[in-house]
Amino acid sequence: MDTEYGGKFNLNEDNEKEIYTLVGMNNEGELINWMRYSLQSGDYSIIDEYIEKKLIKFMYNDGKGKIIHISELLKIRQIQRLNQIKKGKGKNFSSNIENKDINELNFYGKNQNNIRKALKMIDGEKGDAKHREIIWKLEERGFIGETIIGVCMLKGSPIHCLLAKRIVKRFPKLVNDFMISEEYYGLSPLHQSIINDNLEMTYFLLKNGADINQRCYGAFFSTIDQRNTRWDNINHEYVEMSLDTNYEGKTYMGEYPLSFASSTNKLDFIRLLRAFKADPIVKDYNGNTPMHMAVIHEQGEAINLLYDLGGKLTITNKLNLTPLTLSAKLGKKSIFERIINLERSIVSKHGNFNSFSYPLVKIDSIDQDTGKINYESALSLIVYGRGQKHLEMLDGLLEELLKAKWDSFGRRKLIKSFIFYFIYYCFFVVAFISRPGITLYDTCHSESSNTILNKSEINNEDKLINFTTRYDNFYCIRFIFELLVSSMALIQVILEIFDLKHLGFLQWWNIYKAFPEKLMYKVSLIMILIMTKLRVLCYFGKNTTTIEDFLGIISVLLTTINFLFYCRAIKYVGAFVLIIYDIIAKDMLRFIIIYSIFLIGFSQAFYILFTGCVIADQKQNNRTHICDEDIYKKIDTNKNINDYFTNIMCRPHESILRLFIMTLGEFAKLYSEINNCPNIIFSVIGKILFFMFELIVSIMLFNVLIAMMTRTYESVESTNNEYKRQLAKVILATEVSMSSNERKLVMLHYSKPIDTNRRKRAFIINKKGNFNESKSKYNLYSNRILLEKRLKKIKQTKENNYEL
Repeated sequence: MDTEYGGKFNLNEDNEKEIYTLVGMNNEGELINWMRYSLQSGDYSIIDEYIEKKLIKFMYNDGKGKIIHISELLKIRQIQRLNQIKKGKGKNFSSNIENKDINELNFYGKNQNNIRKALKMIDGEKGDAKHREIIWKLEERGFIGETIIGVCMLKGSPIHCLLAKRIVKRFPKLVNDFMISEEYYGLSPLHQSIINDNLEMTYFLLKNGADINQRCYGAFFSTIDQRNTRWDNINHEYVEMSLDTNYEGKTYMGEYPLSFASSTNKLDFIRLLRAFKADPIVKDYNGNTPMHMAVIHEQGEAINLLYDLGGKLTITNKLNLTPLTLSAKLGKKSIFERIINLERSIVSKHGNFNSFSYPLVKIDSIDQDTGKINYESALSLIVYGRGQKHLEMLDGLLEELLKAKWDSFGRRKLIKSFIFYFIYYCFFVVAFISRPGITLYDTCHSESSNTILNKSEINNEDKLINFTTRYDNFYCIRFIFELLVSSMALIQVILEIFDLKHLGFLQWWNIYKAFPEKLMYKVSLIMILIMTKLRVLCYFGKNTTTIEDFLGIISVLLTTINFLFYCRAIKYVGAFVLIIYDIIAKDMLRFIIIYSIFLIGFSQAFYILFTGCVIADQKQNNRTHICDEDIYKKIDTNKNINDYFTNIMCRPHESILRLFIMTLGEFAKLYSEINNCPNIIFSVIGKILFFMFELIVSIMLFNVLIAMMTRTYESVESTNNEYKRQLAKVILATEVSMSSNERKLVMLHYSKPIDTNRRKRAFIINKKGNFNESKSKYNLYSNRILLEKRLKKIKQTKENNYEL
C-alpha cells in the first residue's frame, strides 16, 4: 500500500499492518470494539488487560523503549524521499549518510548493543541530540510512521481519545513517541491534539509528560517552495532546506507545539502551553518564532496574546526579518498595523488628541546607528514590493514618515539633482546641435567623399581639437561644450563607481532596477566617455566617426528619457510613468511576439506569391525581372507605370518591411501590384492573403493591443496610492546618493529621541484619541479570568468521569 506522500514505509513489502487491526481508521479494530464494550458496561478491566497483553509485543523492551541513533531514523526519511523522486514527486537531494545498507532497516530492535544507552548520556543537554528514545517498534508502525497513539489521534473521535488515554496511563513513554516518515517526521500526539482542537486532550498529554519542545520536521509541514530542497545531515536530526522561501503553505506551522497553536489562532492552547513553560521565542529551521508564525498565518489575536505572555517583537529569523518586517515583506497590512500599535508608546495627551511615539529601528530605511541603508526595513520592503497588497500599506504611519522625509530633505535633494541634470542636458544639446550639418570634409580623413554627421570644412590639419588655428566662434563653442559634457559625465561615472563599490553590485542593482530611465541615463554617460576616446582614435581609423555618431544618436535618446525619473515625484504624472513602463514591458512585448509570428508568416507567403507573378510576367511579356527600385530604368517611358507588374518584394527581408509598412496604412501599392499580376490565380490568392492579413493583423491584433493598454491604464489609474509608491521610490533612491553621516544628520530632522537615549530614534504622530487600547486591555483581562476558570474546572474534574 502506497502512502499519499511517499512510498511504502514497511520495507518488507507487507500489504497489511497489524496495527490497523487494533485501531482502524473507520471506527473499527479490536481495541475500539473492547473500548465500546467497556463504556457500555462500565467495566474497564477487560480493555486494560487487553492493552497490557496485546500491545506489549509491539514495543521495545516491554514498553520501556530503546535508544536509536538518529542516522538510522534519517535513513527512513531518505528512502521515502528517494521513492518520491523515482515517482517524479521531488528533486534530487544530497545525502550525507554513507556505507549504510538499506536492508538493515528490517532488523531494528535486534542485537542492539547496550552501549547505545550510554551514548544518550554522552549527548548531554546541549547541542543536537544524536540519539532518540523509540518505544513503538519501527517495523510495526503505520504507513506514515505512526504509533498506536498516533492512529488514535489521527481519528480524533471521543472514543479514540479515551482509548489513547488508557494506553498512555499504562505505557507513559508512548506520549512522546513521534511519527517517523518523510512527510510527518516528528509529529507527536501533542501536535495532533492541537491540530484536532482538543484542549482537554492537550492538557492530559502535558500532565503526563508530553515533550513541549518536540519538533516536527515532516515535509508536509514545510513551506511549499522548500519541499523539493530538503536534505539530511547525519550530524543532526532536523532537515536542512534552502532558506530562500516565501513562507507560503497552509500546513507550514513552525515545528513546535506553541507555533502550531499560534498558526491556528488557538488562544486557549497558547495560554495552556505557556503555563507549562513553553518557550515563546523558540525558533524553527527558518528561524521563525511563534510570533513569526502568527504573522505568516495572519493571526492578530495570537500576536497580541503572545506579546502579553512574553513574546518578543525584536527577534529576527534567518532572513533577518522581525515579525514587523515579515508582515511588511508579505504585504499583511492588518498585522503590520497591529504590531506597530504594540510597539508604540503614548508621549503626551492634549484633550482629545494623543501623541504616539513609533520606534524607527525596523521601520525606517536609514539605520539609526550607522546611517547605512537598511534594506530589510519595513519601508524598503513595502516600497519595493510588487503586489497590490504592498501598495495598500503606504498610508498611516508610512505615509506620514514619507511626508516627513520629503519635507526634510527629499524635495531639496531632488530639485538640486534636477538642476544639475538640466544644466548637463542643456550643455549636451548645445554640444550636439553645434555640429555642422553642411560640411564636405571628414574631420578624420579629408579625402573621404562620404557624408556623415561628424564633418567640418576644415582641412585634415585643422581638426576640431586644433580649432585655435582658426578664430571661429562656432567651433570654439562646440569644443567648450563637448569638453564640459565629457567632464560632467566623467564626474558622474566616478561618483557612481564609488556608490557601486559602497553598496555592492547586488544592492545597487536591486535599487536601480526599479528605475529603468536612470539605468539608461547611466549607460548614456558611459557612451559619452566612449565617444571621447573615439575622438582621439579618429587619427587611426576612418570608421571611428561613424561609430561615434551612432553612439551619439543612442546617447541623446537615453539622456532625454531621464526626465521621466523626475516626473515620478509629480502627483498627477508619476502614475503615468509606471503606465508607460507596464505597457512597454508587458503589453507591447506580448503584442510584438504575436505580431512577429503573423508578420513573418504572411511576408514569406507574399514573397513566394510575387516570385510566381514575376515568372508569369517573364513568360507573358518576355522581359527581364523588374524590381521596384529600378522600375524607372527598365520600363517603356511611353506607357503608364501602373500598367506594369513590379516586384516590390525582390528579397525575403524586403517582404517583411513591406508588410510592416502596410500595417501602418500604406497598402495601396501592394494591392495595386497584386492586381497587376499576370497570373490570374496568383492574383486571386494574393487578394485573399491581403484581406486575411488586414483582418487578422491590422484590425484584430491592433485592437487587442489597444484593449490591453486600456486595461493596464485603468488598473494603474484606479490605484490612488501609486503616486505615493513612485514618490517613495524617488525618496529612497535619493537616500542612496547620500553619505552615511548625511543620512544620520537628516534623520535628526524628522525623528525624536526615545526617552533619554538619544541614539534610539522614534517618529511622532498626533492622532485623535480612541478607546481601542483600553478595550483590548479589558478583553485581555477577561480572557485571563476565563482561562483560570477553565483550568480550575479541568483540575477539579473527577477521574472516573473520563474512566482513566
